Amino acid sequence: MPFDKKTLFTAAALVAALGAGFGIAKLSDRPPVAEAEAEAGEGHAEGGGTEVKLTAEQARAAGIAIVTVSHGGAGDLRLSGRVEATPSARAAVAAPVSGGVVQLLVAPGASVRAGAGLAVIRSAEGAAVRAESIASGAEADAARAALAREERLFKAGVTARQDWEAARAAATRASAEAAAARAKVAAFGTPGESGTTIVRSPIAGVVTSLQVAPGGFVGQGGPVAEVTNPALVEVVFNAPAEAAAKLRVGAPLTVLGADGAETKAVIAGIAPMAQNATSMRFTW
Repeated sequence: MPFDKKTLFTAAALVAALGAGFGIAKLSDRPPVAEAEAEAGEGHAEGGGTEVKLTAEQARAAGIAIVTVSHGGAGDLRLSGRVEATPSARAAVAAPVSGGVVQLLVAPGASVRAGAGLAVIRSAEGAAVRAESIASGAEADAARAALAREERLFKAGVTARQDWEAARAAATRASAEAAAARAKVAAFGTPGESGTTIVRSPIAGVVTSLQVAPGGFVGQGGPVAEVTNPALVEVVFNAPAEAAAKLRVGAPLTVLGADGAETKAVIAGIAPMAQNATSMRFTW
C-alpha cells in the first residue's frame, strides 16, 4: 500500500535514569505538526531501528513532555520497646495530714475518677486546724462589722478619722488571717470538725496499690495509694544515634503490637543516652 511523502511517526516514551529520580518522556495523543513529520522522516539509526530526532520546539509541538519523578522514602526503622504509663498518668497519693487510718474506700484494681476518695484519716492536728479556721472566720466577720459601724459614725461626724482608719486596718488584717487559715485547712485535706480527712485521688485511673490499712497510722506526706491511668501510655525504646538523628519530635509513626495490631502514634520526646544510643518516647 503506497504511503504519502509525509509519513506519520509515533514517538515512544523515553526513560533515562537521572540519579535521584527518573526522566519520563510522555507522548500525548495530539497529532504532530507537518514540519515535525517531514524532518523526523529522514532519520534512521545505524542498528536498523527507526530514530526520531526532534528539537525542543518540535517536541513541544508534538505533545512530548519530560517530567521528573523523585525516589520514594527510605526503608522502615524497626525497634523493640516497652509500654509505660506517661508521667502524668501516675499519681503517688500521700496523706495530707498525720493521723490514724479509719477506713479504706477502695481496693486495689478499682477504677476511680479524679477527686474520688481513697481512704479516711482522723487527725487531732486536722481538727485543730479546722478550729483555727472557724475562729479566724468569726474574727474577720466581727472586724468587718466594726469597720462598718466606725464608717457610719465617721460620716456622721461622731468619731475621728483615725478611729475609722484603725477599724479598717483591723478588718483587713482579720480577713487576711482568715484566708490563710482556710488555705491551711485545704492543705490538710479539708478536715471536718472532728478531724476526719478524706484522702482523694488527683487523677482518674486504676488503684494499683494501697500502702495503708484500717487501724494503722500514717504521717503527713506518707504514702497512701498509687493510681495509674492505663489510657495514657507511651512506648519507650533505644535507637542507634545515626537513626535517631533522622527523627523529629511530632513525627508520625506506627506501633506494632504483639498481636500484630497497628496503632498510629507520634514521637513525644527524644533524649540522648550513653554509648551512642538514644531514648525515644512515643505517645498516641
